[in-house]
Amino acid sequence: MSCCSGYGLLLAGSLLVGADLLELGCRLHKGKGWLVEWPNLVVSAIAEALDDQNRWTVYDPLRGYTPRPNAMTPNGAFDGRGFRLPSAAPGGAPPILATGGSLTLGDEVADGDTWPAALQELIGTAVINAGVSGYALEATAQTRAQPS
Repeated sequence: MSCCSGYGLLLAGSLLVGADLLELGCRLHKGKGWLVEWPNLVVSAIAEALDDQNRWTVYDPLRGYTPRPNAMTPNGAFDGRGFRLPSAAPGGAPPILATGGSLTLGDEVADGDTWPAALQELIGTAVINAGVSGYALEATAQTRAQPS
């Protein structure tokens, strides 16, 4: 065994032992229960995210996941049709229907920060935000072609 390969094995072994000690220390810090229970934290985080999504979406066999009617999210709310609630707009002209994917829906921003809300403010006509996160053009067209 050469000198360099011996140092490499020593380094690899030291890193493994160090990682194990760090893991043990973190688990002791969390409490003794964490020494016997080794949950998969990634799977737990994914399950929590899906639970959060299921609070404001409902599965439709034809269209996939769509916003749940009358749902409330941390960033906004949906009406009885599953459309994002717009702010009050002046009456008169017929409303504009904004369709599309997550950029239209704006699921990471407040109701008033979506582009349909900005358009409504810009033109002074009601704009209905019918965006659905994850939709592409064909899903949007198929959804809007279905009767309510």
